[in-house]
Amino acid sequence: MIDSRTRPWSLVLFSLLTCAPVVAQAQESGRSSARPERSDFVGVGTPGESKGSAPIQLEAYTQAYRDILIGSSETAVIQDVWAEEGETVKAGQTLIQLNDSVVRIAVEVARSAATAKGEIDTAKHSLADKKRRLEQVKELHSREHATDQELWNARLDLDEATARLQAYEELTHRRQLELAQAEAQLARLTIKSPIDGVVVEQVKDVGQAVSPADPHLLRIVQLDPLKIIASGNARQLGVIEVGDSLPVTIRGKTLEAVVEFVSPVVDAQSGMRHIKLRLPNPNLEYSAGIAVDVRLQPKRSSLDREQSLNQTIRQFPFLDRK
Repeated sequence: MIDSRTRPWSLVLFSLLTCAPVVAQAQESGRSSARPERSDFVGVGTPGESKGSAPIQLEAYTQAYRDILIGSSETAVIQDVWAEEGETVKAGQTLIQLNDSVVRIAVEVARSAATAKGEIDTAKHSLADKKRRLEQVKELHSREHATDQELWNARLDLDEATARLQAYEELTHRRQLELAQAEAQLARLTIKSPIDGVVVEQVKDVGQAVSPADPHLLRIVQLDPLKIIASGNARQLGVIEVGDSLPVTIRGKTLEAVVEFVSPVVDAQSGMRHIKLRLPNPNLEYSAGIAVDVRLQPKRSSLDREQSLNQTIRQFPFLDRK
């Protein structure tokens, strides 16, 4: 039973708790109207937007994620072409072979010199002989059967043999580096794809020459994933961050794309800013250069009952029983 003396206060407390959500919503509405720059849309800051308005559509277009014009800095003639326009290629796949007959001979010459052991073996045997000779002269010198000059000459011969072996070892190392250089030059004559993609243009064919002044051979584009370029009012895109997921409509189908880049630069005249999104395209179903719509979804906020109660207690401190 509720005491008649406490009944009025109980009714007041019940009324306040019942009206708390209404009070909180009214205060939230008042703050929203006082600060129109805050928006109910992800990335939208247009004044006057209501919570019931439709999402904003941004016009955008698809673009190849990578667009690479493959070339060579070597001077050679094209010997074979292993990829045609429209062909799908994998990273590391051989596309073009330049004539490498001269370079292959240079590689064999360098390999022969780098693997030669005769000079080093001769120097090692000479060094071992000079060491034995020095030990013999030392023993004779200790018995006074060899002069100081003979001992000095034996030591000098040993030093010369040591230096000769070191010189041959350094020469061998230099020849190994020359071999590696020749092999690298040979590898540069085999043109491989740096990415998974599609060949969209063949610039040169078999028998044509390539040089540093005219290096281009093939053009390859990466279509998985696709890149989406969208532009909008800087205030609309103000709260979008890298990593956000936005719905995009492409050929009547809605997919999810991830924001990869938000331009830090705003055009001073138009107030526009652009963003870039990544759209998975594993089956190459969509091509580059087609129009898409990027939708900025509403971001609705509501206060639950506990938040409403806490806000009411802050408004009426005498209700706090802590």
